[in-house]
Amino acid sequence: MELLLKNRHLLKPLQSSIDIVIDILTLQAKNTERINQIYQDLLELDQRIHTGTKVLTEKLWQKGRNLIKDYDALVYSEVKQVIYNIPEAEKIMSYLNERSHFSFIDGFKARKILRKMERLYGAEAKQDLQNSLEGFEKDFQGNFFTKTRGELSTDEYVQFIHQMAEYEYKKNLLEICRNP
Repeated sequence: MELLLKNRHLLKPLQSSIDIVIDILTLQAKNTERINQIYQDLLELDQRIHTGTKVLTEKLWQKGRNLIKDYDALVYSEVKQVIYNIPEAEKIMSYLNERSHFSFIDGFKARKILRKMERLYGAEAKQDLQNSLEGFEKDFQGNFFTKTRGELSTDEYVQFIHQMAEYEYKKNLLEICRNP
C-alpha cells in the first residue's frame, strides 16, 4: 500500500481505481488485526476451559460461537469485496504494463508496483480468492448451498452457516457427549 501511495503520481489517469485498491488494502490490514484478536480470544477461551473449569458451559460455547461468527462474517465479506474490486486492480496493472507511460526511472518503480499487485490480484491470487469463496459456500458434505458464488449478503451467509453448524452440533456432538 505504501508503494502505491508513494508512487501515485505515476498513475494519474487511474486515481479512482487507486483509491478503491487502497481502500481494499486498508480494509485487509484492519481485518488482519481483528482476525488476530479473534484468534487470541479463542485461545484464551480454550485455556480457560482446559485449565480452569474443564467444562464447556453454554455461556462459553456461545462466546466461542460468537467469535467464530465474527470471523466468518469478516473473512467472507472481505473475500467478496476483493473479488468485486479486482477489475480496478487490473486497470492499474494493465496501465503499469504499458511501458510507454513512464520514463526510465519511473519504469523501475512501475515494474515494482506491478510485481506486488500481481501477487495480490493476478491470476493465481484470483483463483485462490475464488477457491476461498467456494470453500465458504459449501456445506459440511462439500455441496454448494448457493447457485452462484457470492450471491449471499454477509448477514445471510453468517445466518445460514451458523444454522448448519448448530444442526451439526446438535446432531453429532451432543449425541456423542450423551452416548459415549
